[in-house]
Amino acid sequence: MSTLKVRTMRDPANSNTAISIDSSGRVTHPATPRFEAGFSNDDMSNVGTTDGTDYVFAFTQTIVNVGSHWNGTNTFTAPVNGLYFFYSTLYTNYTSNYARFSTNLIVNNTKVKQTYGTGHDTETSAHHGFPVFLNANDTVKCGGTGYDNNATGNTWQIYRNTIFTNFGGYLIG
Repeated sequence: MSTLKVRTMRDPANSNTAISIDSSGRVTHPATPRFEAGFSNDDMSNVGTTDGTDYVFAFTQTIVNVGSHWNGTNTFTAPVNGLYFFYSTLYTNYTSNYARFSTNLIVNNTKVKQTYGTGHDTETSAHHGFPVFLNANDTVKCGGTGYDNNATGNTWQIYRNTIFTNFGGYLIG
């Protein structure tokens, strides 16, 4: 029988400390990132046209940034390999019986998840919550897409208020 004595485990990709065990046996996760971003504004803002173009949101307020892996506007960078959970809420303003909107999770500049909200009224929202496995240094952004089969050139808006439009995530393990 052998005994493994380890006080600190590091991610081999970037040498960040992943797990530590202190002298009393408590396990800590100093590289456990967590962030949430939103908007300090309280207004409607034009996003783009309802032609199916994917847009990346530039948030104006950092609410939480444990580990400083959120860049303050639109990009989270994974410090270690692991399973992360991301969530977002998108609140839109648009009037059409044919509109639909999505909130998108973008990993390394590729849309990997898309969740639709209905748009058959003046205001609507779309939400997502997804676990995603990331490697160290992978990047994640939040975006949205507006579609309208009736009027593809119209402009759609998001409500820039942290309560209604936000993006966040954290390392699960």
